[in-house]
Amino acid sequence: MAEPVHGINPRFDEDVHFNLVSPGPPRYRTRTDKPVRYVTVVDKQGGAVLGHVWANDEDDAAAWEPRQAAGGRALAEGGHWHARLEEAKGRGVPPSRALAEMLSRPEGNRGRVLPGSLADAPNADAVTSLAEGGPDPRASAPATPERPTENPHPAGVPQQAGPYGYPAPQGHPGYAAYPGNPQAPSTACMFCAGGPAVHVTFRAHRGILILMTFGKQSGTMCATCGVAVYRELTTRTLWQGWWSPFSLFLFTPFTVVHNLVVARKVKKLQAPAPGRHGPQVDPGLPVHRRPLAYVALVPVLWVLFMIVTGLTQGS
Repeated sequence: MAEPVHGINPRFDEDVHFNLVSPGPPRYRTRTDKPVRYVTVVDKQGGAVLGHVWANDEDDAAAWEPRQAAGGRALAEGGHWHARLEEAKGRGVPPSRALAEMLSRPEGNRGRVLPGSLADAPNADAVTSLAEGGPDPRASAPATPERPTENPHPAGVPQQAGPYGYPAPQGHPGYAAYPGNPQAPSTACMFCAGGPAVHVTFRAHRGILILMTFGKQSGTMCATCGVAVYRELTTRTLWQGWWSPFSLFLFTPFTVVHNLVVARKVKKLQAPAPGRHGPQVDPGLPVHRRPLAYVALVPVLWVLFMIVTGLTQGS
């Protein structure tokens, strides 16, 4: 499920990447730190922004970023654009060409690509920030302030959307949350685009004699994918994290406790609604049912043995 950390490396905060386990057609990468181009998708009902699709040819990367303020309607619309990207990748089309095809065929399910919205951003994170209500990353235009969610217009006077649309407030006829969930998810999972999701950071640690590595996976995660990341990194720490002095008494216990605390956040989330998410990270077995986790008993028993030996000799 997870890519192994290669080699022993003293660099701190090494990112840990996970592969989605569901089989299917080839897909573009969903991460890049290089400049991207993106288009804006607006709601057919009122023009509110539902999200953005970005692309980068150098890393063969492209993804849909649902707009946080649009809630479940944006996440549901993501299925159409995810499918368009998968189909383009299956034909061997570069990401920029897939983006151009979306401009030429702009219609989606609930939304459509806004004409003339093709723009540049310094990286994919800038588009993610825009989707979360941050500033417009386009160098050619100043940041667009966020409009308040309360409708300032008198009753009976329709609210007009700007050229890039504005988020529809709750009660808008085009607004929809997940069935059975009274509140729309605040954001989308970085792995499956499902919701609700929460921003968390799980950590991993490995110590061998005087060498140590520190890994992490940070981002927005749903209940399923978050539990999967927690189980994988915690298990990895439990069998790799004890073999240096500082690791044994400091870094590994801290990492395990940190992951336990953070895991409570994702376990409180409602699971993503069926059909409203893409492939998810496989949670696998719980930590206590993974044999490698019990390697942690070796250093624990050794410490207990040393304590008992010292007390015995002292008496």
